[in-house]
Amino acid sequence: MTNREILPLGETVRDIHVEWAKGVVNLFPGIGPILSTVIGISIPNQRLGRIEDFLRKLDRDIRKLHLEESAQTPHGSGLIEDGVRLAASAISDVRRQHIKNLVVKGLNSTEIGFRSSRQFLKLLDQLEDDDLALLLDIHENPRNPLDGTAKLPSYKEPTADQLLSEGIRTVQENRIASYGLITKAVGQIWKISPAGVEFLKFLNLTHQGNRTM
Repeated sequence: MTNREILPLGETVRDIHVEWAKGVVNLFPGIGPILSTVIGISIPNQRLGRIEDFLRKLDRDIRKLHLEESAQTPHGSGLIEDGVRLAASAISDVRRQHIKNLVVKGLNSTEIGFRSSRQFLKLLDQLEDDDLALLLDIHENPRNPLDGTAKLPSYKEPTADQLLSEGIRTVQENRIASYGLITKAVGQIWKISPAGVEFLKFLNLTHQGNRTM
């Protein structure tokens, strides 16, 4: 069932989920055997399209990497369920891509990697897309938190927009730092932490990753 179909009058939300679940089980052979259980979680009908998009890409990678067996273990199905929950709330394609990458990484890892994936899914849920962009920027371009206005000519006062932008960035930096993803090194330079580097690797956002879509 697609999100464009008109549902019969009187059909309940449970009926909708049951019919939709039957459809996706057949549509995604790589993870079909476990989807009936996973889709049993409560999800508003308008979010089914987001989940279908997420599952389509997840199923593609699972079959490509031959992770069907891993996906059907208790740990694997739990990880996929976590991913489905987050994908249901993810408005952007980019965020669903991040969620998919974390799930695939966990399914294709050792037990330590699996646990890291679950923790990173929880962390991702706490961060905005702009936070991830800033984390990547700090990783690739370490910067002093005070150097934004310092780069302006000495004779020119910073504009209100520039000050606001710097203030927003400072708030973001402090929030990201509170999760241990960045630290201040010598000279008050923001640098990404080992945990932050690992987080980006799991998301396929570093040069070591392929940034698959």
